[in-house]
Amino acid sequence: MFTFMLAAGSYVAPALLGSPGSRWFTEIIYNWFFEGGDWNRGAAYALVLLVLCLAVVLITLRLFRVNLTDVAK
Repeated sequence: MFTFMLAAGSYVAPALLGSPGSRWFTEIIYNWFFEGGDWNRGAAYALVLLVLCLAVVLITLRLFRVNLTDVAK
């Protein structure tokens, strides 16, 4: 789970290890914010990424039958 969350939010690793033509979701969001200046679109897609990550975490917790309170202890 920790690996997934770090990989989902990572920008540097895909930029350094990927080929010049590869486009990762985090790179696209970064480009909308800082290179294109399209803050509304970048914020919308960042929110989509956040919701998808939250969904993966909640599905994994439900799959392994772990409560969120157990994880927080």
